[in-house]
Amino acid sequence: MLCVGLLVGTVSADTTTSVEISRIAADGTTVLANETVTYEWMKDNLPIAGDGITHYGHQGPVFEEASGYYDDPWDPQEIINTDDAGALRGTSVLDLASLVGGIPENSTVKIIATDGLSRTFSSGYLISPTTKMGPLVLVWEVNGVNVSAAGSSGDASDGMRIYFFADDGVFGNYDMFQTMPESDRYNYSSIYPSTRGLSVRSVDRIMIYTEETAYTPSEPAALIISGPKILTSDVEGTYTFQHPNASHINVNFGDGTTIVYTAVGGNVTAYHAFSADEQTGFVIRGSVLNSEGTVITTESFPVTVHPEKSLPVSPVMNDTSIGITSGGNATEIRQIIIDLSDIETGSIPIILAEDTSQTASGDPTYATLPQNNGILSVLRINLTNAANPDDLNYTAVFQILLNKTAVNSLTGSDPTRVAAYRNTQNDLGWVQVPLKTEYNQTADTVLEYAYDVETPGFSYFTFAAEATSSPIYSIPSTPNPTPTIVPTLTRTPTPTPTISVTALEVNLYASDKSTLLQTKKYTLEEIISLGNIGDGVTHIYLQGPVFAGDEDESKYWDPSESINVLEKDMGAVRGTTIKMLAAPVGGIPEGSSVQIVSTDGWRKTFSSSYIINPPSRMGPMFLAWEKNGIKVSEGYDEGMRLLWWPDTSVNPWGNNIFGVADMKETMYESEWYYYQGKYPTTTGISGQKVNKINIYIGGQITPTRTPTPTPTPTPTQNISKGVINASGIFTTNTTTGITTITFPQNTTGNVTIQIGSIGDVELPKNLGSYYGIYDVHTPENAGRIEICFAVPLTDIPSNKTTEDIIVLHYKNETWYQLHVENLTVNQGMITFSVKTNSTSPFVIAYRTEGLSFPFEEEEEITPTSTTTTIPTEQTGKKTETLSTNTPAETNTPVSSPLDFSFIGMIIGLIITAGIIAVILKK
Repeated sequence: MLCVGLLVGTVSADTTTSVEISRIAADGTTVLANETVTYEWMKDNLPIAGDGITHYGHQGPVFEEASGYYDDPWDPQEIINTDDAGALRGTSVLDLASLVGGIPENSTVKIIATDGLSRTFSSGYLISPTTKMGPLVLVWEVNGVNVSAAGSSGDASDGMRIYFFADDGVFGNYDMFQTMPESDRYNYSSIYPSTRGLSVRSVDRIMIYTEETAYTPSEPAALIISGPKILTSDVEGTYTFQHPNASHINVNFGDGTTIVYTAVGGNVTAYHAFSADEQTGFVIRGSVLNSEGTVITTESFPVTVHPEKSLPVSPVMNDTSIGITSGGNATEIRQIIIDLSDIETGSIPIILAEDTSQTASGDPTYATLPQNNGILSVLRINLTNAANPDDLNYTAVFQILLNKTAVNSLTGSDPTRVAAYRNTQNDLGWVQVPLKTEYNQTADTVLEYAYDVETPGFSYFTFAAEATSSPIYSIPSTPNPTPTIVPTLTRTPTPTPTISVTALEVNLYASDKSTLLQTKKYTLEEIISLGNIGDGVTHIYLQGPVFAGDEDESKYWDPSESINVLEKDMGAVRGTTIKMLAAPVGGIPEGSSVQIVSTDGWRKTFSSSYIINPPSRMGPMFLAWEKNGIKVSEGYDEGMRLLWWPDTSVNPWGNNIFGVADMKETMYESEWYYYQGKYPTTTGISGQKVNKINIYIGGQITPTRTPTPTPTPTPTQNISKGVINASGIFTTNTTTGITTITFPQNTTGNVTIQIGSIGDVELPKNLGSYYGIYDVHTPENAGRIEICFAVPLTDIPSNKTTEDIIVLHYKNETWYQLHVENLTVNQGMITFSVKTNSTSPFVIAYRTEGLSFPFEEEEEITPTSTTTTIPTEQTGKKTETLSTNTPAETNTPVSSPLDFSFIGMIIGLIITAGIIAVILKK
């Protein structure tokens, strides 16, 4: 009984959210390298183990009296006392060890918990684990709940914990027998093997014991980021990222936009426009991943954005000869010299080309113009820098104004048919280049059409009526620094070629499905530069109709994915995800619908939910622009194709198949496709020659059934975290959404806001449109707080007003409406605030007819602060101030915490004494 009493007071180990990784020398004590990281940092910067769907577990001891026992305590069948720890995600110990130089051969790794419990593992199987064992993973998320939420749901209340991610989901006792030396195994009561005993919980330290006496970390090559450091609001800047060992580079633009790019030769080019209503500083961050998916270095790059677009600085312009084509349709031919030292970063110098009636003499070096359907202009462009005039390694973007009469005459009044050709010292001939903006309607003047083009160094540019159908090369014998134009520029008609669809238009529409809010036009080159999904090796399969001869409709769905699949091989494809393509127009809002349109009129509408968070058996939706190494510009079926990238989790042969059973389990019934109205097939929803994506806010398709997709964790778009300052105010890292939180005086602690996430909480049904969602975590018992919000006036839907703004708060498993206060409009921003005595999920939404919420009851809880000062000792220890917060309104007297271990001991002693007394009496 005394033992029972003592057990009552046993306290579990603390919940852990960070881990210290140390590299230890051969003497067993000297620390050679040390790093401490939080689980949030692991999640953002290291590869994630687990998909948040697959369940993992270990196995407990197998006793003789267990049901199903068959005389083998190792239980090779894994049927007795196995665990299901849940859907786990975390970071492998091997990846964590890379922060301190990795795990050397012939070393050992000790995993230690906060209460001192530890387990030691040999390096061999941690470095190269078998599939029976799988990688050793430090788990920080269980069933979608991360360790920072521990204590509220209990799913992760044990803190970070280690598990082996075996391929079959269970690291069993027999797996341990086959993969570990006897010294590393665990036996319950020193008799019964049990892998459960290896699963240390509340881990806060990882110690790597080496045979080294010294350690010199190898300095990784630096990531070099270059691009404009000063921009004006909404002006797109070009940024390059270079690293010799980069396989992929994750780029965070500092305004909530993060994109994964595939590095080509270690290089990535990214385009981004920052928006700011006042001078604002952004920090671009790049993270380099090697071929194994491990982050090897990171770098930052500051950018200052000005709110107003500045006028371009006039470049130095030197006119030379002027000429025309026959028929009088040419523009003025100028020699342009641009001194880059005189051009403010971000400005666009204008080069004017006017229609004249003069003739010109020419030099044959550059006079053989590209094959064309009517020349509009030939320009010589020379980029120089006053500080180094001999260096031609400069690039600038120019806005070309072409005479409207000439353009309309040669293109049939279709300015989008204008094509550009470049001839430089490096090109050795005329090559076609994409117009950065094919046709800029907003930049129109009365007499000209405006086009944007990018050029390096010394260049000739020819603008013609339309693209030709064959490669264009006219190689000069010797480049001439001052060429002129030949006098005979005759128009030679050529047959209209069949051009592959290489462009895409993405549109964001309001809930009325007609008001266009934003649009983005891509060239193929721009799409490819965004980064790709696919490795050019893995084949993707769809599934055609399954014709069941016995008319058994259940067989039409073929869950085995074995019928009419290999015939639907989409090839080794590469492409760009719909989510990434939608980012420049504001992304895909929750509750919206996405329509895919092809040039032949085919169109299909999909719900946003599984495009934003695709189940693994469906995978991300993307547009394929390459198949088996052939791009759409080179003939890949004449246009991009809509496909999905499923994993192999439900396919017994390990193929990446998006089959009809996958469609049934992941999509709403109203969106399924039937061949001849009877046979389900996924090939019918895979549009070809796609050239348009339309996103409709609030256009979520009403389901005719509730789909049962495999659950996926809600992504976090951005995290704002920090401490409450001395004035009781926490300021977020964004100027929209939640901007500040004000706490009662003397409140201290940390605040974390996950923007774009509300954890596992479901949004209210039929909510309609909303602006943002936020998961807010503040110190417990903080009292009544005030949360301030800001919403750009332009973000209010066209059918709503500022008075329609409401703030919803999820509390006690119910959505409540909060009283909106201090609603004002100033300089294009709507600001308002709410007050509450608890935090968690919040939604900025708009009033919807027929949908109402109860107002949250007001509970004033004001914490008071008492201070206890610990005297300074003579040994020189500094004075510490302990602050304790006690609610002001409480009827409970102050008392010492109940010590169950002490009570248990007293009870045990009393009972023991009674038993002894009875024995003595007898």
